[in-house]
Amino acid sequence: MNRLIRFFLENHKLTIILSIMFIIFGVMGLFSLNAESFPTVNFATATIETRYTGATAEDIRTKITKPIEDKIREVSGLKDVRSVSKSGLSSIFVRVDMDNEDEDEVLEELQKAVDSVSDLPSDLREDPEYTEINSEEFPAVELAITGSNVDRARDIMADHLKEELEDSKKVKDVRLVGWTKRQFNIRLDQNKMQSMHIGLEEVLQKVRQRNVDVPGGELKGKGIKKLIRVEGKVKSVEELGNVVIRSNFSGKNIRLNDIATVEDAAEDAQVLSSFNGEPAVFLIVNKKGGADTIALADEINVIVDRFREQYKDE
Repeated sequence: MNRLIRFFLENHKLTIILSIMFIIFGVMGLFSLNAESFPTVNFATATIETRYTGATAEDIRTKITKPIEDKIREVSGLKDVRSVSKSGLSSIFVRVDMDNEDEDEVLEELQKAVDSVSDLPSDLREDPEYTEINSEEFPAVELAITGSNVDRARDIMADHLKEELEDSKKVKDVRLVGWTKRQFNIRLDQNKMQSMHIGLEEVLQKVRQRNVDVPGGELKGKGIKKLIRVEGKVKSVEELGNVVIRSNFSGKNIRLNDIATVEDAAEDAQVLSSFNGEPAVFLIVNKKGGADTIALADEINVIVDRFREQYKDE
């Protein structure tokens, strides 16, 4: 040890150069260091949630939870599978045996198994939601949009801001709370339907036929290949109201407007949220694993300021 100290004392120029290099590397490492509040933990756990509005707990268990569980148990390397079935919601919690298996491969197979479940109810609105629990991916920022929601103005603004935030490479996803989806309400007039001899099934069939969005295959010719897609999604009250329910040889058409009132509305709210006593939509921003939380917050501030300037006159 004394020889080492004597060496650096006798070669003071080398000592100064090494000291400067250590300082430079230390400062560079400081600026590249991610700011985190909690250490990274691998839970090797995933959740599968499926919403089936209006179904009883027994229906959820037999029609949703059991088919998904049966498919999940085909995946090897699982430690345990737990599920909770309650009215309108199926929740399944899966843990991987990370002591004996490669958790990344098992979780990938698990997601494929969930996506391959085919015997779920045909009227299920949303597919099962698969989520891996990762300590690096957690809510970093929470935003609130307040104001009137006439004609879904607040919901539309929240949806636009969500899209801009998700364009950031540091953002994993953005979850909306207190937000409702757009929904067209058709209020049928029973007296008018009876006078025109129109049944409910006939109306439903015509509306389904008008509201489609399906691929139509490929069109090839002279070295050119084009994709064909039938886009018939209803985008306005006027389009839906003009759907022809029945027509005759004389050219007279009975349209949906003739037997019903069509409204541009929103689905029934499942969650109500408020900020400082005012109705609001919350945007919960989840960060990607390894992203710097402080840098993410600074980037979100820039996005929100730009978004505020864009909408200040509306």
